[in-house]
Amino acid sequence: MEYTDLVRARYSCRAFDGSRPVEPEKLAAVVEAARVAPTAVNRQPFHVWRLASDDARAAVAGTCRFTFGAPEFLLVGAKADEAWTRRFDSANFACVDASIAATQMMLAAADLGLGSTWVACFDAPALQAALPETAGYDLVALFPVGYPAADAARPSSTGAASPWTSSTRSSRWRLPAAPPRGPTSRPAWTSTPPRDGSWRRRGTPGSGARRGPRPRLWRRTSPRGVSG
Repeated sequence: MEYTDLVRARYSCRAFDGSRPVEPEKLAAVVEAARVAPTAVNRQPFHVWRLASDDARAAVAGTCRFTFGAPEFLLVGAKADEAWTRRFDSANFACVDASIAATQMMLAAADLGLGSTWVACFDAPALQAALPETAGYDLVALFPVGYPAADAARPSSTGAASPWTSSTRSSRWRLPAAPPRGPTSRPAWTSTPPRDGSWRRRGTPGSGARRGPRPRLWRRTSPRGVSG
């Protein structure tokens, strides 16, 4: 399937044919899609578990009600101490990397004719207690996987996302503006030159910026309901 068709055709399946097993080679292909996913500095700080034993499936049933009758379950966990950390703000990218891998798993499943759903609503501490091998990981996603049931329906809201609009002033893509959040909103920084006198350049007296070269950024001097 062509990529653009694939991303539009994939949907969160909430009804599976539990009587139809998933071929092992297809499950392996789904996990392989996670293995080759891009991660920060190629650290690959995640793990994928197939929950196939009776005890593991009982643990899933006891900690999550969104199983949808799936015959297979894949669990994705992120390990922070194996991930790359951005030195500027110590941001850890374990969950970001695991989410990239999980997204590729969903797309691979759809390409193979399988249904899946990214489930986040489960009791992670209880599931980890039942599955000691997941200790030390942040459980990012639980995937029911299988062939969609005959009555599985694509959600009517799928494909109805807000349209993107082009900003001719900043050459960036952005969603339609969110409703104002009131006078407590943080000042917004912009690369667009001031036009109405309500903006000042970053680094000018009173802005609190340190000395040295700075990007050409301006800040609105009075809140206008624009989030930063």
